[in-house]
Amino acid sequence: MILCFDLDQVDARAVAAHAGDPGYLRIFREGLDLHAENAKVAFGDASRRDDAKVIGHGWNYGMSVKTMVRNGVPEDLAVQFDRNMREAYPSLVEWQNAVRRVAADGDLLDNGFGRKLRAHEQYAYTQAPALVGQGCTRDILAEGLLRLPVELRPFLRVIVHDEIVLSVPEADAQEISKMVLDALQFDLADVTGGRLASCPITAGVSKPGKTWADCYEK
Repeated sequence: MILCFDLDQVDARAVAAHAGDPGYLRIFREGLDLHAENAKVAFGDASRRDDAKVIGHGWNYGMSVKTMVRNGVPEDLAVQFDRNMREAYPSLVEWQNAVRRVAADGDLLDNGFGRKLRAHEQYAYTQAPALVGQGCTRDILAEGLLRLPVELRPFLRVIVHDEIVLSVPEADAQEISKMVLDALQFDLADVTGGRLASCPITAGVSKPGKTWADCYEK
């Protein structure tokens, strides 16, 4: 059977751990719904979760109001989201600006695991926070893979961004699910030697399926 394991909102957790913003970190430390919390911050209404989800990921990496509008977000919604998020998460905004300055000066960035990254100076505004966040996300997944028990590695079939797919004996699916989740879930402060703020990395597992599509069939 095929099992799919997906890291939960891992790009946003990487950003939170880098920025150290208390309000943003609280979402993950308390196991809250990221998009619902952002909807409450931006619109005062958790039910507007889908509106916040469309914008939130890009906003973390510096997507401007103009770009949001160009991508189909109504201007008043984009302006409100940007303004209220900046007010609610000032340390996150400070981190964005700090990595932009590093990149604009032509210096190397650090993804949080000690891996050095170079952003293009001309595109530092969006590229610097995205490079750090996504570079950290990549090594979070790599950390989870390295923590997999050796006997499970032959079952690994494919890696897709923040998801891994395993083909496992049907009789062992439940036991293997637990073993993989144990490997993929940890605290970022622990695995980075305190380079990053404490932020839990969590993951979920699909139902077993004969095909990848079966795993996500509703």
